[in-house]
Amino acid sequence: DVSRDARYLHLVALPDTRAEIAVPLVVEGRVLGVLDVQSDRVHAFGDEDVFTLEALAGQIAIALQEAQTYEELRRHSERLRAMIEVSRAVVSILELDELLDEVVDLVTDYLGYERVHIFLREGDVLYFRAGSGVHSGRWAVEGLACPLDGPGTVPTVGRTGQTIVLRDVHPDSGEPYLLPDTRSELAVPLQMADRLLGVFEVQSPDENAFSRGDVKLVQALADMVAVAVRNATLYTAQREEAWGTTALLQVAEAVNAAVEIEEIYQTVVRLTVMLAGPTRCGIMAWDSGDERFTGEALYGVSQDVEARFRTLSLPADEHLFFRAALSSDEPISAGVGEDVPIPEQLSGIFEVDTLLGIPLVARGKLLGLMIVDAPPRIEGLYHQRLNILTGIAYQAALAIESANLQAEAAERHRLERELEVASEIQSSFLPESAPDIPGWDIGALYRAANQVGGDFYDFIRLRSGRWGIVIADVADKGVPAALYMALSRTLIRAAAINRTSPADTLLRVNELLLSDVRSDLFVTCWYGILDPETGELLYASAGHNHPLLLTGTGEVRELVGRGVALGVIDGISVEEHRISLNCGDRLLAYTDGVTEAVNPDGVAFGIERLRQVLAGHSETSADALVRAVADAVGEFVGDMPPFDDLTVVALIRE
Repeated sequence: DVSRDARYLHLVALPDTRAEIAVPLVVEGRVLGVLDVQSDRVHAFGDEDVFTLEALAGQIAIALQEAQTYEELRRHSERLRAMIEVSRAVVSILELDELLDEVVDLVTDYLGYERVHIFLREGDVLYFRAGSGVHSGRWAVEGLACPLDGPGTVPTVGRTGQTIVLRDVHPDSGEPYLLPDTRSELAVPLQMADRLLGVFEVQSPDENAFSRGDVKLVQALADMVAVAVRNATLYTAQREEAWGTTALLQVAEAVNAAVEIEEIYQTVVRLTVMLAGPTRCGIMAWDSGDERFTGEALYGVSQDVEARFRTLSLPADEHLFFRAALSSDEPISAGVGEDVPIPEQLSGIFEVDTLLGIPLVARGKLLGLMIVDAPPRIEGLYHQRLNILTGIAYQAALAIESANLQAEAAERHRLERELEVASEIQSSFLPESAPDIPGWDIGALYRAANQVGGDFYDFIRLRSGRWGIVIADVADKGVPAALYMALSRTLIRAAAINRTSPADTLLRVNELLLSDVRSDLFVTCWYGILDPETGELLYASAGHNHPLLLTGTGEVRELVGRGVALGVIDGISVEEHRISLNCGDRLLAYTDGVTEAVNPDGVAFGIERLRQVLAGHSETSADALVRAVADAVGEFVGDMPPFDDLTVVALIRE
């Protein structure tokens, strides 16, 4: 009668119980359980019932023991099978990703662990590489990364190399890498000798899910997986090295065959994706003048996205990503888990969490930036891929620099050819020879500082047998001066034909230059009209150097005359002078390329030295006199480059 026995614990589920018998299930002195029988009648169990139930309990105990033994054997067999299969994977699979996925599948299938995760170490971070469970896909996509110095079981195991077992995890424990319903966790280091390769981790929604046997089993599996990971990593590194060498050779051959920079850009981005592993590769050129990076080529995206990339022109000073490229030639990592953020404009185009920017540098000069989605953070593999990408960037930079140099050389050649043509044209503007005037010896010499210049001289046959003598200097050098020289010569000839006054001629030329020419250039000019019969010389100077006159008596004087250079201002005044040249008189007209030529000490040739040259050649011909002036200037300046165009005209009355 249970109502009279204090040992009976009333159960709400069995309100009608009146009698109870409890028999132990015992085998070899070990209690496996209890057989409990209840009845709704008082005094329901007699001695015969006790005997029968004790006999039944003995049979049940033996059956339980056999079932437990069988279950242990079955589980042991499954574990052995799992170990065998994992060991086969260790020796047969050398592809790292395939190996990790196979290990996870085997552990899940044979051991029943539903939440298995493998993390591999790269530097000071553990990266999620393989796992089972619906959450694993999300982790793989988002790139779960556990810094070794961070909180949580996985970083702690990675930091210490010690196994950790959590048997009763509270939902609010704050463990950062556990699923919300996880109650047990087992984390084991993947380690070879003292080298930590990663962490093997198992979670369970049940409390006390992992026994000592589970710990030993997972540790044994982790040891085998560590060996497999090491072998696969070495194999991958060797394959990557051979692959990288081949990739670099192919890129080098391809970019060296390309001539145009645009072709080089397209070749590099295409081959980088095909040979080096990234899914997207872009090149941005560096414009040192505007200090901007501009999109040039992108591969691995749609045409619309590529077109949008080509429109990018991003100032370097507004983005840390680009500023880093300016300050160092080392690769720049940007994005999730990095100190450098991805520029917003690039984030929408590349659509990845992490980017790698590799500066394109040749001969210490930044040419651009190669941008790819960052390689996977696998120990050994990451640096191998980084070396390949850096090598490709180096080849690209050399090819771009070579293309730039070739383009510059072609441009120089084109300009040189144009200058040669310009020099030929300019030479055609100068008289082929001095005019043959009876009783007069005339000589002229012209040397341009560059291939073309702004000095010129001319002899104009006028009416009544008179001759116009012109020497002029455009205030510039090179092609602009040559063009202005051609215009000035034409205008002087046109104005001189119908005018007998040198001053009037120069004033008319000034008007024409100011009315038709929009330029900052101007020209100084000395213009004289010679009557060969009488020796009368009427002259005017528009801001030009004063000619020197050596008389038959040995006196050297300047033919002064005030006037303003042509093409500067309107309404100028020009003085006109008249002299007579006697037999033996020598007139020497020149440009400032003579008197302003400087020697290595910075001393100018000057008017006095020119006077001495003229005085020292009172008996020579006009040609000999102009050559003597040029030789004296050349000897004076030595190896110094020409300061300016040099022009000399000599007029001798015989």
